Amino acid sequence: MREFFKGWRRKLGCVTLLMACMVVAAWLRSGIRYDFFDLNIAGMTYRLGLHGGNLRFIKQGPSASKQLVSWNTGELQELLPYQPGQSRDPWDGIAVDWRWDWNEFHAGAGQYPGGRLSHTCFIIPYWSLTVPLTLLSASLLLWKPRKRTGQGHA
Repeated sequence: MREFFKGWRRKLGCVTLLMACMVVAAWLRSGIRYDFFDLNIAGMTYRLGLHGGNLRFIKQGPSASKQLVSWNTGELQELLPYQPGQSRDPWDGIAVDWRWDWNEFHAGAGQYPGGRLSHTCFIIPYWSLTVPLTLLSASLLLWKPRKRTGQGHA
């Protein structure tokens, strides 16, 4: 068994597989709960949001919060109580300055009503992280080292 873990490729393969497992765990959790990690710097809030099968990187401001770091969590149904016919557009209710949407990837910036709060957001689905990490770990773990020939250089 010890022979299997010789070399940097196998060790890196185990690390990437562990990272892929952690992303899958966060992905499953995001289907029932939400988590927001906020960092308030110089009047702006930088937020990592984990919910609904997506990672959301958000910059909002100006912020009056005095707390440097905060974490908020709860049931997903509290955050997104969608009613039949209600928009699931991530930019609903925001005056959009620019916007880019492709498949489940979203990016954009705008102002909330009243123009007092700016909002910049990047949304990335978990699967776009899980699949490459899994493929990378599989290639690193299953890579067969070349057999060295017994011929020496003269």
